[in-house]
Amino acid sequence: MKNVNIIYESNRGYQSLDITDTLYKERVIFLDDEINPTTALETIKQLVALDRESNDEIKLFINSPGGCVTSGLAICDTIEIIKSPVTTVCIGLAASMGAVIFLHGKNRQMMKHSKIMLHDPSFGGGNLRGKKPHEIETELNELREVQETLVNIISEKTGKPKEEVYEITKKDTYFDFEKARYFGIATNILTKF
Repeated sequence: MKNVNIIYESNRGYQSLDITDTLYKERVIFLDDEINPTTALETIKQLVALDRESNDEIKLFINSPGGCVTSGLAICDTIEIIKSPVTTVCIGLAASMGAVIFLHGKNRQMMKHSKIMLHDPSFGGGNLRGKKPHEIETELNELREVQETLVNIISEKTGKPKEEVYEITKKDTYFDFEKARYFGIATNILTKF
C-alpha cells in the first residue's frame, strides 16, 4: 500500500508527515492484514513502544481475516501485560484470530457496519498425504489443544459457557454489533473518533 502523507502548516512552514506517524502520535495503531509473524511483530512493537511512552489508552483498529494462531496469541499476551489500556475497534471485519485479538480490548468497539467472525481453528499444516495414522492423530490432537485454548479465551472474555462457545464456533458465525453485544463480544458501537 502506498504511503499517504498529510501536509500541514507549522511555524517552520509547510511540512509533510506520513499519516501512520500522525495517528501513532495519537496512540492509534492498525492491524489491517492477515495475522502472521511479521504483522504480529509490528503490532507488538508499536504496543510496547506506546506503553513505554505513557500508560494512556491505546486504540487498536482491526480489519483482519485472521491467520496464524501463535502470532495472534503473541499480540493477545502483549495486550494483557502492558500497562496501557487497549481499546480494540473493529473496522470492516475482525475474523478468526482477528476476532480473538479484538476480544482482548478493555473496551471493545465496532463500527456501524463492521462484523466479527468466530470459528474453530483449521488445520494449516499442509498435505496429510503419506502420513501414518499416529502422525495424523498427533496433528489432530495439537489442533484440538489449539481449539481448547481459543474456546477458553472466548468463554472468559464473553462470559459465555464453553459449551455455548463450542456450538457457536463449529461453523463460521458472523456477528453484527447487536449480536456481538448480546453475545458479550463487543461493548459499544463507535460513534465518533
